[in-house]
Amino acid sequence: MTTSHTDGAHSATTARPMDTLLPSAETTPAVPFVLAPTTPAIIRAPFQPARRASHAPTLRSVVGTAMHHTRLTMQIVLSELGFELSAELQPREMPPWREWPNRMPLHSVGSVQLLNCARGQATTISVLQDFAAKHKNLILLLQEPWCDRHGNPPSLPGFDIFTPSSTKPKSVTYIRQTLGLTGTTVFTAQDSFLGTMITTPHNQKTFTLFNFYSPGRAEPLATILPTLKLPNDCLLMGDLNAHHPWWQGPLSQSTRISRASYTIANWLEDNHFHLQNEPAIPTHHPRNSRHPSTIDLCLSRGSVMQCILALAVNHNTTSDHSAVTGTLSLPTAMAPAVPCRCWRKADWKIFYLRIQSANMDLSHLHGMDDTLRAIANIT
Repeated sequence: MTTSHTDGAHSATTARPMDTLLPSAETTPAVPFVLAPTTPAIIRAPFQPARRASHAPTLRSVVGTAMHHTRLTMQIVLSELGFELSAELQPREMPPWREWPNRMPLHSVGSVQLLNCARGQATTISVLQDFAAKHKNLILLLQEPWCDRHGNPPSLPGFDIFTPSSTKPKSVTYIRQTLGLTGTTVFTAQDSFLGTMITTPHNQKTFTLFNFYSPGRAEPLATILPTLKLPNDCLLMGDLNAHHPWWQGPLSQSTRISRASYTIANWLEDNHFHLQNEPAIPTHHPRNSRHPSTIDLCLSRGSVMQCILALAVNHNTTSDHSAVTGTLSLPTAMAPAVPCRCWRKADWKIFYLRIQSANMDLSHLHGMDDTLRAIANIT
């Protein structure tokens, strides 16, 4: 059993501390500024600098000008005036439809794709490139992938790779790193049967994903299934090489169903698996002119079935197998909170008195340089 990982670590996203600005105890207990979490899309200045005929600066024009140039400059000003950071949280008043958008759990709708590459190099490389190009694609399951002269399947940057054997695996699972999903190998058999436990951030959802390829016929899989310890929640996907009316649809009287195929279908039914494929839609198109068949399947068990939003079969591949793609809804990490100043909570009177007491020259503030000069006057 071999599980190899590409470079890159999974990291849990944690919210940054949400700070507030409070005046020092030596000056006044009032709270002139508050930091509240929000998203960059809703950061905006509270007002535009007022236009007045008089050249004498007003409090609103001073603060507006400084905010127009940089919020960092204002933070320096406040720091020099004696304000210090506190970990106390003050909520920001926002419309109900925009309140705390980044604190809600985000749900990622992504794809899990299955394809038998029939050992084709061009097919294997192209499906890897196409899959990695779209960020919504989460997990790729390949059967009979092309392997290099050392017996290794291609690596894929940004993905972890799982295989049931060290060389020439017939089943390979790729899991994208950047979406917070983690995988752990929990089952392997021969070089064709692989089970990977999938965990989402904060353990919001955990299920086992089986990537099975029954070489050539149904008998190898029928032998493996009775030894399998099933978890409550799992997806079973792969090329089962089994023919049965459950997924094949009505068969002609001349079609012979093997005993192994009956064994597989009975085992799936006894263990409460649900077929996600639409019956009678072919997934294998033999190049020897035989009739198409349905052998590439997706079956679910337990609560993970509720995460499957859709299943599609794509016949436009360079393999003699169609690609089977399931669309899943999985919880992901919460977006980090980004603090910004809550200007409606400011005590502008105290702020104005503090500036006056510091003898800060505000008469010629026209840009960044002027603002820094004014700061220098009180340092």
